[in-house]
Amino acid sequence: MVNSNPDGGPVSAALEHFLAQQQYCNGQIFIAYSGGLDSSVLLHAASHLAHPPENLKAIHIHHGLSQQADQWQQHCQNQCEQWSVRCRVRRVKVDRAHSQGLEAAAREVRYRVFSEFVEKNDLLLSAHHQDDQAETLLLQLMRGSGVNGLSAMPVITSFGQGQLGRPFLDCSRATLEQYARLHNLRWIEDDSNSDLRFDRNYVRAKLMPVLRERWPAGSKTIARSARLCAAAASQIKQQARQDSEQICHAAALDISRLNALMPARRDSLLRFWLTKRGLPIPSEKVLRRVLQEACQARADATPLVAWPGAEARRHQNKLYLMPPLPAAWHESILWSQTEQLLTINRIVTLRQTRVKGKGIALHHWDAASRIEVRFRQGGEICDLPARGRRELKRLLHEADIAAWLRAYIPMIYLDGKLAWVAGIGTCQAFCAAAESQAMGFSMQWHKPLDELIEIKSI
Repeated sequence: MVNSNPDGGPVSAALEHFLAQQQYCNGQIFIAYSGGLDSSVLLHAASHLAHPPENLKAIHIHHGLSQQADQWQQHCQNQCEQWSVRCRVRRVKVDRAHSQGLEAAAREVRYRVFSEFVEKNDLLLSAHHQDDQAETLLLQLMRGSGVNGLSAMPVITSFGQGQLGRPFLDCSRATLEQYARLHNLRWIEDDSNSDLRFDRNYVRAKLMPVLRERWPAGSKTIARSARLCAAAASQIKQQARQDSEQICHAAALDISRLNALMPARRDSLLRFWLTKRGLPIPSEKVLRRVLQEACQARADATPLVAWPGAEARRHQNKLYLMPPLPAAWHESILWSQTEQLLTINRIVTLRQTRVKGKGIALHHWDAASRIEVRFRQGGEICDLPARGRRELKRLLHEADIAAWLRAYIPMIYLDGKLAWVAGIGTCQAFCAAAESQAMGFSMQWHKPLDELIEIKSI
């Protein structure tokens, strides 16, 4: 720990201005408090405002990655007690084998815990400052990011059920250090901050000093570029939202209209639509494959472009961006006569409802000694009222059911005979007669796409 000791005015002014702009509606205000310099300044400033928030709390994450983690926790609790701030501590386990490294793993688990605390109308404050913003932009630049990535960190953004705010993005680290010395703050020095194996530490220790030697106001200038990228990203997002209203219908995109867009707008729309569906954004190479292999394919083709956590499929003139379909279910499922709801493989749900003159006749259902739900194996024949005996393959095609969804179409068999097909109807021999108003079971089912696709408001 370090003892420190002209003017802290800009720090408090920045925080007061930020809080005045936010409508957190009497929710809680949480400080992400590591005990380091930046978060110590934020917590002290928040708790020592002329009118400090009454609902202020600190959250300290004990990562367990350092032998000093217990001491750091105690330091944070002591500081919070001294400043009359309630401290919430959560111990976590970090995945040291994380595919993106220890730094990313720790951040992931940290923000997951934060989201568990933040409820509706709550505000989480982070002490990221101008130098952090510059470092973030440089890191994103080396990853080949577009304007969204180069926007770096926003001042305020949705987070969990509430919001995440960064009131110090216009304050330099030097300004925070001045505040800390002025108020004789004590803070933690995490030795991992000097480990150059971590990209951010390398940028901070090696690149930023060289840039400042040539351009003293480099952090401020880079942060301004991030703001300009954020403004451009906002305009692109608004255009993509407008395009989506014209091109996206239900779970799919109209391929003809998509192909008519200029390439940049097309790319932006796909990224926007993926985000709205809660799906991961693919690499530039995979995005090109989606546009070429799926959007340029024949109308009757069934291309598949997959990447971790998502896939693109085509049916007729529609493009579907969706989570990966699970393995098809080939086993038959017994359905009890008294069971109203049946869920299979977590994506196909069947519900029976009693109606007059529709569905499977009640007396057939009650008389059956074995009720099964099966899925397509091929060669099935269905004898439909007024349509006669038809191959199920042809009926599914006529019903405009995508070829890649047909393996998930449930069928009900009574004593080994096909009685009902989802999306098609009830076979003639098992129909409840409409003219006699006989009681029957009407089957309702949730299609795989209904279950798999989550729409977000963005």
